[in-house]
Amino acid sequence: MTTADGERVVADLVVAADGIRSTARQWLFGADEALFSRTAACRVLLPADEVADLDLPEFGVWLGPGRHLVHHPVKRGELLNVVAVFGAETAQESWTARARPGEQLGEFDGWDSRLVRVLERAGHVFRYGLYPRAPLARWNLGRVPLLGDSAHAMVPFLAPGAAQSILDAAVLGDVLTHTTPAEVSAALDAHVHRRLATATSTQTSSARAGEDFHLPDGPAAQARDARMAAHTAMHRFMPQASGWAIDVLDLRT
Repeated sequence: MTTADGERVVADLVVAADGIRSTARQWLFGADEALFSRTAACRVLLPADEVADLDLPEFGVWLGPGRHLVHHPVKRGELLNVVAVFGAETAQESWTARARPGEQLGEFDGWDSRLVRVLERAGHVFRYGLYPRAPLARWNLGRVPLLGDSAHAMVPFLAPGAAQSILDAAVLGDVLTHTTPAEVSAALDAHVHRRLATATSTQTSSARAGEDFHLPDGPAAQARDARMAAHTAMHRFMPQASGWAIDVLDLRT
């Protein structure tokens, strides 16, 4: 392998974990197309003490027609991470693009007053389009495997991306244990054999979850709420004018 500055590197294994815009994926399998999910997300980080007066659930998933909002504590509870997802005709695939002033408020007008206050108190609001990639038939070529988003970029509606990447790494470590250089290619084939079906299924399930979260009011949304309640070990459902909020989810399910 030759680096950009001309240095030649020799290795028994090169792991490509270079993210959703993976250069390695295109190098191995050719150019691919980002698939716009027709949804955008606004992300906000607020100091927890700035929203302490709002009596929010510790972990909230708020569902309504055409949009949903998730919030949870980060940095040992010092910050509140808020991600608001809604339908969009266009959206830039960027982690640094800013939302239009007040856009997040317009998208959630009429929702629970606590959520509106959270969004009113937001400072810098980042806006990004959700662009998964089509599932791959394989993740490796020779001694180069793809790992994480470079292999199976997916929408975040089940929050599966990080977990799938951890599983990739764990299984890769397992198949490479006691492997000789001559056996690396076969070990990588075994890694893909163990992980591909599950990761691809998770890509599909996460996309379907987004559709489920954004159902219009009616029987289908009511059935969704019942399913979510049945799969939640500890929950506090709070009916809202524009949907439901779920307090604590049992992540074992």
